Formats: sequence, C-alpha cells, structure tokens
Amino acid sequence: SHGWENFTKSSSYVAWWEVTPNETASTYHLQPRICTGTKAGLLVDPGAHDNLVGDRTLKMLADQAKIGGHEPSWKPLLRPMSVEGVGKEPQTATRACVMPIGLNGGVGSYTAPVVDNSDLPPLLGLKALANGKAVLDMGDNRLILPGPGGIKYLLSPGSTVLDLVKSNSGHLIL
Repeated sequence: SHGWENFTKSSSYVAWWEVTPNETASTYHLQPRICTGTKAGLLVDPGAHDNLVGDRTLKMLADQAKIGGHEPSWKPLLRPMSVEGVGKEPQTATRACVMPIGLNGGVGSYTAPVVDNSDLPPLLGLKALANGKAVLDMGDNRLILPGPGGIKYLLSPGSTVLDLVKSNSGHLIL
C-alpha cells in the first residue's frame, strides 16, 4: 500500500508541514525540502525505486502533523531492506511509517520505509508513482493522478513519444 487508496476529501485540515524560511539544511538531501520557501513536502523522485524517508526528517513531519491532530502509524517490514546510494554507507530499514499528508484540501497518506539516523527527505518513488498511474507534467510542474477511467492523451502534431524500459533494479531507462 502506498497511500493513494487512502485519499479522502476533507477541507477541515491541510497538513502542509511548515519549516522556517531561514532554516538551513545540514545535508544536500534536505535542500529540496526548503526550496519552496516555507512548505515541506514529498520529493517526487521517479529515479528512486520506491518511497523512502529518513527518521529525523520523519520526526519533523510527524511533529507538524500532530499539530493538526493527525498521527503517523508504524509497521515492521516483512524483512529488513538494504538501502544504498542515500548515504556514505549501506543502511538498513526495518520499519515503515504511514504518514498523513495534505493533498489539495484533503488528507491522504504516504507510506515509506524509514532509514534510521538519516535526514533523507521523503522520497515519492517510482513504485508508488506507477501504482497510482501518475503522470508527471514537467512543463507545468504538475503530478497528475488519473481517476479509475484512466487518461487519454491528445498530443499536438510533431510530438514525440519515447518508450522507457524498467531495469532489473527497478529504474526507468530511455
């Protein structure tokens, strides 16, 4: 479960997690969290195989969600997950968090394995994006999550469609 199915309409609370505008990041990975000014959110990362978040980042997000009356929940992973490429050394995630998030006036959830002793931002990875049949509109900076009827493309003349192949590691290759 990656949280798309848990989206519910609710105008009573939007859980956009605040950070101070003067906050400085201690690592490069925190830069995307503060680049929008005072708002923190998920880093849309189709280059990441799946969702992933650092425990220190998650604590900050959980503290902000609690202000709005929302609590994260925890669950153990069925087996430990080895994570490489997000720090100096390989790390292991043994648990996952289900975090309430704000989505266009409603509250949804974000589920991710948690890397301990890490400032890794909350990555919204390829597996979750594919599960939600997400479309990234890079020209207008939008993430589109189509409804049950899917999506129809109307491309202008001269458009190019390039097929991608999923590698054994779960990444998209052009």
